[in-house]
Amino acid sequence: MHKFGTLLGAAMVWIDQNIFSGRLPFTLHDTKPDYACLDEAEKSKVIDYPKARQQAHLRPSFFSLFV
Repeated sequence: MHKFGTLLGAAMVWIDQNIFSGRLPFTLHDTKPDYACLDEAEKSKVIDYPKARQQAHLRPSFFSLFV
């Protein structure tokens, strides 16, 4: 939960999900909706991904006979 900061929020979510299996007797609410935390696309930096390499063809294996 970003309301508590990265470390404390992650710790609280981890405890809730892994120790209590999501069954804590209380619910943490956040007044700020998720979409309000996003940046606008016009203000974001464009990521230039490198072109994908050609995939090497693998030898057929014994198990591919059964697919």
